[in-house]
Amino acid sequence: EDQNVRNGLHVLLSCTSFAYGCFTLREWAIIAIHNILEGNDENQKVVEELEAQQALQTPELQKLGVKVNLDKRGQVQVSQASTDK
Repeated sequence: EDQNVRNGLHVLLSCTSFAYGCFTLREWAIIAIHNILEGNDENQKVVEELEAQQALQTPELQKLGVKVNLDKRGQVQVSQASTDK
């Protein structure tokens, strides 16, 4: 595995989560990820083997009344957020 390509893929993936200050960065990262995965079995395998580490509760999800959690197996669970204040 080419370490530079692997690191580049991980950098692109990270741009999709924490780009609150620059919306277009996230969108361009998604396009770049599509291009780097298309027809590349090695990169697709890297993404397939990724595991969720934590669920992020973003302001956008809160506005929609949605809560995201990870269960013990690392599966994402989406539910309606509690309206208790």
